[in-house]
Amino acid sequence: IHTVSRVEDLTDLLGRQPDARFVLERATSMLRHGTTARGLWAAAREVAARPGARIEGVALHLPLAHGAHLTEVRRLVNDVVAAELDLRTIWVSHLSAGELTELRAAYPDLAFRPRVGTDLWLGDRGALRVTATVLDVHEVERGDLYGYRHRTAPKAGHILVVSGGTAHGIGLEAPTGDASIKARAATLARGGLDAAGFVRSPFSIDGKQRLFAEPPHMQASMLFLPHGARVPAVGDEVDVRVRYTATAFDRIVVS
Repeated sequence: IHTVSRVEDLTDLLGRQPDARFVLERATSMLRHGTTARGLWAAAREVAARPGARIEGVALHLPLAHGAHLTEVRRLVNDVVAAELDLRTIWVSHLSAGELTELRAAYPDLAFRPRVGTDLWLGDRGALRVTATVLDVHEVERGDLYGYRHRTAPKAGHILVVSGGTAHGIGLEAPTGDASIKARAATLARGGLDAAGFVRSPFSIDGKQRLFAEPPHMQASMLFLPHGARVPAVGDEVDVRVRYTATAFDRIVVS
């Protein structure tokens, strides 16, 4: 089943495969993919000209922004109904269970099916746990040199070498859509730490995120653990907080 977002692509698809099955994507305020209301009418004419073509439904990819989207969805569904496309299914994203119930009551002839990809990837973080393995531990005194760049230890403690580096996505930060005051303050705080040579890593020991000793390497990272903190042994696992959509994992265990 093909997903088609432009009338030109639909024309090309049906020209090559007149009996193709496809889902038509309608543009939303997200403005990523999708055809216009006028495009729906053009698609209806294309389907009518090829009786073997089978439209399975229309997809609406709504934005993640908080707030109700029912007004927008109703307008878009009305566009679909007005185009007189022969379909019964509308796929929608980022709607609550209550909003889906309202839509099903308002349009009893249509089946509204939620797109749940975002919930699967970004849903309950507690359902997944990411860990790294401690590969080596080195005791250091204040002023000792370490790492590729021969940085000096700011005080006594330990250098931990843990699995996970840039090849896994560690230290490669994806853009965030959070524009709140809290998020901006956190960005400023991270910038201050970075300027001082201290960058907080995603690796946690005893519930506290530890600092990178230096920028992560390709397959491993070096962390600084100050004197007095519990020192994990080689082979121990430490927790890692990462974005699941921007990380490559060495091993996945289902339990």
